[in-house]
Amino acid sequence: MTLRVTAIIAAALTASLAAQQPVFRTATDLVVVDVSVRQSGRAVTDLTEADFAVSDNGVAQTIVDVSRETLPIDVDLIVDTSGSMDGSRFAALTRGLDAVRSQLRQGDRARVLTFNQKMRDAGLLTRDRDLSEVLGATSGSTAFYDALVAGLIVPLEPNRRRMAIVFTDGIDVLSLLTSDEALDVALRCGVTVFSVVLPENTPIRTASGTFLASAVGEDLLRRLSANTGGAFATILNDAELGTSFVRALGDFRTSYVVRYIATGVPKSGWHDLNVRVTKTGRYDTRARKGYFGD
Repeated sequence: MTLRVTAIIAAALTASLAAQQPVFRTATDLVVVDVSVRQSGRAVTDLTEADFAVSDNGVAQTIVDVSRETLPIDVDLIVDTSGSMDGSRFAALTRGLDAVRSQLRQGDRARVLTFNQKMRDAGLLTRDRDLSEVLGATSGSTAFYDALVAGLIVPLEPNRRRMAIVFTDGIDVLSLLTSDEALDVALRCGVTVFSVVLPENTPIRTASGTFLASAVGEDLLRRLSANTGGAFATILNDAELGTSFVRALGDFRTSYVVRYIATGVPKSGWHDLNVRVTKTGRYDTRARKGYFGD
């Protein structure tokens, strides 16, 4: 399937899920990168412009600004509500959404998209909403790849930061898109993706029988999180869901926003990005691995 066909399918999938929004364009080739920096498992909070180095397609760039915690955050919660999420897992998912809601600050927004064989935009996770109404009922099979693209393809808004938290058992039986096609489109969306999955071969009990969690969806999300600067986590029990969601939001909130104007590189096509900390010490740095220029 060509990228054009993939993009047409992706657009069709989202047509009923989101109102049209203007696509953000800058007058310059300004590139904005979210960068997580940790040391011994703790967020590093005292770095400045002088402590970062960025290369774009191998060409060193001049950083124009580095900031932290100055912009409101949009959180996309893309969550599996197929039949395999019934019982204690659904209760844990409900608590997880409530935990994210409790961590939102003034100006932050959280949007929920649920999926089984269909996709459903449940809207904003406001403080007065009943979470059982937000999530709906668990039933049916899974069109995970289609839902992932539908959740991420909504245009970015200026002066806001955007992340996604994706939770699924990794089983996909109904999507129009393949895993590679979903990854290709998702990487073009500019969203930092945090993934939470059940380990491969975890028993998934549904009304139709018992299945094992698949490594196919796990591989897609592992690659997507690594390439967008997010993180990938597997949970060993349902109780870890809420903790994983809150950890993802906290990780993103404490990351840096690094801005530079792309210089000395073609505007269009894929751009390989490399962001590193130059300050003396051992740092665990995560940022997206690249972006598609216009």
